[in-house]
Amino acid sequence: MRNPFPAAAHAYTRLAPRERLLVQIAAGVTALIIAYLVVGSFHSAQAALRTRIAAKERQLEQIQELRRAYLQVKSQTERLTADYAERPQNFSVFSYLETAGTKTVTREKILAMSPSSKTVGDEFVEESVELRISGVTLPQMVGLLHQVENAPVPLRVSRLQMKKRFNEPYNFDVTMAVSTITRAT
Repeated sequence: MRNPFPAAAHAYTRLAPRERLLVQIAAGVTALIIAYLVVGSFHSAQAALRTRIAAKERQLEQIQELRRAYLQVKSQTERLTADYAERPQNFSVFSYLETAGTKTVTREKILAMSPSSKTVGDEFVEESVELRISGVTLPQMVGLLHQVENAPVPLRVSRLQMKKRFNEPYNFDVTMAVSTITRAT
């Protein structure tokens, strides 16, 4: 095989043994520096890739979380749509609670019933009624909650606050909000 650097080989052969040793050491140090730079660049590239992989894994977890939330909302929407198909016509949360309340609690104990509604998305409306009841016993309250639970449409108690009366330890003042979802008309 022919030498690609004949002038360098000729100059090397003319050097004294001590000078050859210095050239060999310089070549070795140069090779080590080049190897160090190459390995360092590989390590920095590897560290950058690990950082990108960690970021992509966090993004994947966020996407999976969003997917779970989407499937939950989709399931709830499908359930609401199915419930709406079985819903009795002209159902009113207010009138149902008024009837259920007078069955379990006397009318005098119901201090206030405040209906309200708000839109939920494009297709649905949340109808809710806030009841304020004074001096109700625990069995009466359980009976009212049972009536709400067994309504002909799905009702949800979104808030329930019971305060024990100071002078009557077995009676409570209750504030509760009951709501249902209907289709917007």
